[in-house]
Amino acid sequence: MFLKAFTAAATALAAFAITPAMSQTVDVLVLQEDWDAESVPRDSRIQRGMLIEFNKVLNMPPFQAQMRQYGLQGMNVYDENALALGWYDSSRVRRSDEELIQFARQIPGYSLDAIVLYTLYARAVKDPYTQVALLQSSIQYRVLSVKDGRFLDGDNMELNTSGTPLTGCAAGVAGAAPDRSCVQQFVLRNAASMANDAAAKIALRLAALLGGGASSPTPAPGTGIVLNAPGTAAPAPIAAAPAVGNQCANLPITYLVQFQGISSTMQNAAEEFMSSWACAMGLELENATLTGITFRYQTRADRRRILRNIRQMGEMMGIFFEPRLDGERTIVAEAIPIRSN
Repeated sequence: MFLKAFTAAATALAAFAITPAMSQTVDVLVLQEDWDAESVPRDSRIQRGMLIEFNKVLNMPPFQAQMRQYGLQGMNVYDENALALGWYDSSRVRRSDEELIQFARQIPGYSLDAIVLYTLYARAVKDPYTQVALLQSSIQYRVLSVKDGRFLDGDNMELNTSGTPLTGCAAGVAGAAPDRSCVQQFVLRNAASMANDAAAKIALRLAALLGGGASSPTPAPGTGIVLNAPGTAAPAPIAAAPAVGNQCANLPITYLVQFQGISSTMQNAAEEFMSSWACAMGLELENATLTGITFRYQTRADRRRILRNIRQMGEMMGIFFEPRLDGERTIVAEAIPIRSN
């Protein structure tokens, strides 16, 4: 009787031991690093909005679903002020990254998996010809393992290298100075897109890194159909979407499409895919390096369709692509690297 009870208990414990991943979560804290005097201070309206954007995107259902594919239940995103209540003054500005890292390690009762440190830069410059004020903003961010300080992820992101024209009340009307509140809202509305993109990349990378391995049928990044190993057939291109209505009635336009984070060995596959897209008119290789490929791509398709095609191409190649516009004629498609160790 005792043996049967012991065996049953052991079986239950073993079953629990092999399925803990489904209840495992990733504990993350996002911190504003404003040590650089040229960065936007953390007590500003813009920074508070950016922090909300980071936390909101990390909690979005699409990324929670992605994490479940890696055996994770989801992500717990904590608020700094809530964790610091009663023992640490979190109202100060211009704190060093050393202080922020130490703070994350000393939080009573919590053992965080990762911290996100980001710095926001924003300034307005005037176009020398039109005298129009242009917003230039960028984010630098790092993701660190709290326990051992290991670098998990990081990037430098710019909203628009040439600057975004400040429009509406942010530009001033009839000689009146721009309204300060409106300017802040304009900056936040535009810069928040960078926080959105950054948080999306962070969620995917943390899922793969801290999870127990993907369970979806999607091919592992870098091992999909694009490598053209000796003796293997060339990948089949994505079927061109049939022309519907006037989708190809736009004037021809040539884009500079930059693929970042993929090797030159993937060039043939990328060319096959892009040539098969609806409304394509011409494709020419501009540059190829060990870490990127750039094409001149002439098409009658609108930019929304091109961005969609790039994402679909990434799915076929087993790569997560995050395409974005950089000005009017440049599309940057960054491959998000996924690692499991």
